Amino acid sequence: MSVRMEVPDQTFFSLNRFVMDIPKPNPEKCFAYHETLKAWCRAQALAAAALEGSEPGSIGNELQVQKTPSVQLHEGGTHFNDALLFPRIGIIGAGLMGTSIAAWHLKKGCRVVITDSSTSALHSVSDRLIDELREHGSTDLSKIDAMLANVRISGQLDDLVDCECILESIVEDIPAKRQLFSNLEHYVRPEAIILSNTSTIPIGRLASGLKYPGRICGLHFLHPVRCRDLVEVIPHPATDTAVIGRVVKHAIGIGKLPVLVKDMPGFVVNRLLFPYLSEALELMAEGISPEIIDRAAAEVGFDLGPVSIMDEIGLDTTWAAGRILWDAFPKRVTPSPILVTMLKHKRLGRKA
Repeated sequence: MSVRMEVPDQTFFSLNRFVMDIPKPNPEKCFAYHETLKAWCRAQALAAAALEGSEPGSIGNELQVQKTPSVQLHEGGTHFNDALLFPRIGIIGAGLMGTSIAAWHLKKGCRVVITDSSTSALHSVSDRLIDELREHGSTDLSKIDAMLANVRISGQLDDLVDCECILESIVEDIPAKRQLFSNLEHYVRPEAIILSNTSTIPIGRLASGLKYPGRICGLHFLHPVRCRDLVEVIPHPATDTAVIGRVVKHAIGIGKLPVLVKDMPGFVVNRLLFPYLSEALELMAEGISPEIIDRAAAEVGFDLGPVSIMDEIGLDTTWAAGRILWDAFPKRVTPSPILVTMLKHKRLGRKA
């Protein structure tokens, strides 16, 4: 997908000029800014989640805070004293994101049930969990084995029955996710919270028609999970206030930075990300090599270049997420011929 921005021709510069004109980031100032922003986001998320009848959304929606949340802010960040709210969590989808999310929860002391409809994915998930835990810095094999002892791998949804929370991370496809949520209602307890890791699909569309829509909420982790503090918490209009609070506190309990966002296509992160990816696709279509594009992004200060991002998450996922934005904003988004060609030749990136 490509996002077109209408700006005067004279505002376009060569890539080299663009890189030279942007001041390089000051690491010390960036760290101080990020720590302040993280503390503010935690406080806002907790305040919104704690208020009955509050409108969710510290970003994308005005937030009215009427009382002080039960949270302490200091130089070390935000500390919540509660034990893990969801000590047993179910993860549906043993792909790149599902495995990474499962490994993160294992690292934080949760028990995990991971399921997938693909037998091949289930056969390889143990090895991929080990690789992911090693990437986290776990080199002691006995500790890795101890964490893996808290994993149950299954191809059956009914093995999720004892989970307090279930998070889906399957293909970015509305019918597939809606069908999964409908099936889950037959297997999990009515009080179990059901989360979606969707990066672009409005949660209200996934919850529509369910028997218990109030327990549905979005919890979007960013790739790579082990390196990204931020998670988007996306309630839809019918999400119970208590559910929002529990999801926010769970995110903080596992060491993530929750930001409540409005339920809309792409939420916040992907509304910001897709112009970055789209510009890279436009530059490649003009003949600029992927290596130069990613090197330019690194020079400006981006942690990961746009081409590398698409390569890692998969071009099929990039296309599927872009399709949601295309449907929502047809005048702003244009399909990229590069993505179309790569998909036709089944060249999906590293995950393939």
